[in-house]
Amino acid sequence: MDGSRVVIPYRPRKAFLPFHNRTQRWACLVAHRRAGKTVAAVNDIIRAAITYQGDRGLFAYIAPYRSQAKAVAWQYFQEFAAPITQAKNEQELTITLMNGSQVRLYGADNADAMRGLGFSGVYMDEYGDFKPSVFGNVIRPALSDKQGWAVFGGTPKGKNQFWEIYETAQRLPQEWFLLRLPSSTSGLLPVGELAAARAQLAEDQYLQEYETSFEAAILGAFYGKEMREDLVLQGDDGVAFGHFFQDVFRFAFGNTRSPGSGRFSHHFTNVSGIFAVFFRSYLDDDIGDVVIFRVLLLVIGHFVTD
Repeated sequence: MDGSRVVIPYRPRKAFLPFHNRTQRWACLVAHRRAGKTVAAVNDIIRAAITYQGDRGLFAYIAPYRSQAKAVAWQYFQEFAAPITQAKNEQELTITLMNGSQVRLYGADNADAMRGLGFSGVYMDEYGDFKPSVFGNVIRPALSDKQGWAVFGGTPKGKNQFWEIYETAQRLPQEWFLLRLPSSTSGLLPVGELAAARAQLAEDQYLQEYETSFEAAILGAFYGKEMREDLVLQGDDGVAFGHFFQDVFRFAFGNTRSPGSGRFSHHFTNVSGIFAVFFRSYLDDDIGDVVIFRVLLLVIGHFVTD
């Protein structure tokens, strides 16, 4: 490039300015639906790629599926990188910028396509829908030689590997940047739209999709409300029981980090939650018989509808 000034047609939303100005290598971005996190991520990657000073800069946008990456982000990359694009290949979902850096789109469903590469930076969209092994087996090693950065983004979907990243970011603020944007405080959606969504959705759906709650039950894990009422609202004892039984079932299934995503995670969450409610209620004489009966109904309903 000749050093001339190039304007990229992107004006960051105020809520995402801390994300763009972060200095930590690792980042966790938790945002409600329609907050604009994909546009923010796309432009964050473009800026990093065009200002990259090293050799053979390679940046990746990774979605759970390659088709999803193309449908969600490819058009945005073409649009915002147009003033600084040297070449693009739609078949390979690759854009080469004027300074030689490349941006590529991948799907976590075909993680082997990323093996052998060295990334300067990656954004993982809807990380909670990835197979838990993808980051450790493929992506993390690909960041080592260039000491590349990584952003884990998405909307909560229960306490899976994305929740673990969120917990890590909370514990290590010196190493991790964390931005959580619930709709009630982000100011990104009209109040009337939020009211309409809340009226039309189940409570757990709204809390998960709009309020970025990791505590809300995944659709189908219908004991979630009972968990909040019988455990969380009764204080630390209830929460401790919930965590205890999560640890028990992780140990039983031979997984000390994350139960994973998808069907296994759904069963894991249901079973550990049901047992947590059962034993918490068993020790509480005031609610014992009533809640035990409710739990038995939940267990029966869980297996009948499975």
